[in-house]
Amino acid sequence: MQNSKYKNQYSFFEQRLLSIQSGFYINIKEILDIANSLGFTLPYKSRELTLQKLFILSKEQKLNHKLSTLLLELIEQRKQEYTSFYNHYGHTKHLLSSLLQQLQATKMLVIKELHVRNISDE
Repeated sequence: MQNSKYKNQYSFFEQRLLSIQSGFYINIKEILDIANSLGFTLPYKSRELTLQKLFILSKEQKLNHKLSTLLLELIEQRKQEYTSFYNHYGHTKHLLSSLLQQLQATKMLVIKELHVRNISDE
């Protein structure tokens, strides 16, 4: 039952974060680092399974706001990296402008799914 409830609530969001269309690649180490920052010790498994477990635990422990903050910090870090490349390597502007747009859309999704929904769930 918990898995189907999870799928209804987070599956699109999770797939967006795991997809290149998010504007950034979140690797397993980054997911585990975020989990550790929240006080969770998660096993080293696939990105999808680890992210699922992180979402479930964050929801159960009422830590979605902190999770959203950590994800937004990671997104901001990527944005700064992309902007630096954009400014220094003119031939990458087309690719990076697209990634920056995708990153902005992902940022808005994180805010909607974890931050705003968390406030309305409490």
